[in-house]
Amino acid sequence: MKLSERLNAPGITAAPTDDFTPARPADRSPANAVAELKARAHQALFSRLGVRLFDSTLTQEQLHAYVASEIGDLMAATTAPLSAGERQRLVDDILHDVVGLGPIDRFLADHTVSEVMVNSTAPIFVERSGVIVETDSRFFSDEHLRRVIERIVAQVGRRIDESSPMVDARLADGSE
Repeated sequence: MKLSERLNAPGITAAPTDDFTPARPADRSPANAVAELKARAHQALFSRLGVRLFDSTLTQEQLHAYVASEIGDLMAATTAPLSAGERQRLVDDILHDVVGLGPIDRFLADHTVSEVMVNSTAPIFVERSGVIVETDSRFFSDEHLRRVIERIVAQVGRRIDESSPMVDARLADGSE
């Protein structure tokens, strides 16, 4: 049984708790179950860590270890029916979302991808061999997308806000 099917099982219908176990409205599709779990984990993580996530005194390794520890604590507290492998995969995904560039990380690491296109939270498009393809990757909220944008522009000493809604920036590796 897939994770999304188990998350939508009849026993997982409780209202949201203090942890990030998802509530399951009757009309929620199985495809959204994992995304909802990740979104609630993000919210809980940002509530717990707050500005500590943007502490410039922490090295990337320290931040990575700190966030991984907090995610581990959150995962231990969840009542969602996850196998050890699924928990680890979810921890890795959330870690990449929080300290990396979220759902675009894997495309930036893929040498067959020549361009990543993000126009809103969903969908993300990539170009491979001159062909633009819609992916199954998405940002799960405007806030999630904004945090990734802010992370990108902060790396090059720029900012983005309402008074300056556009920015020309390159990624740390020099790509646009």
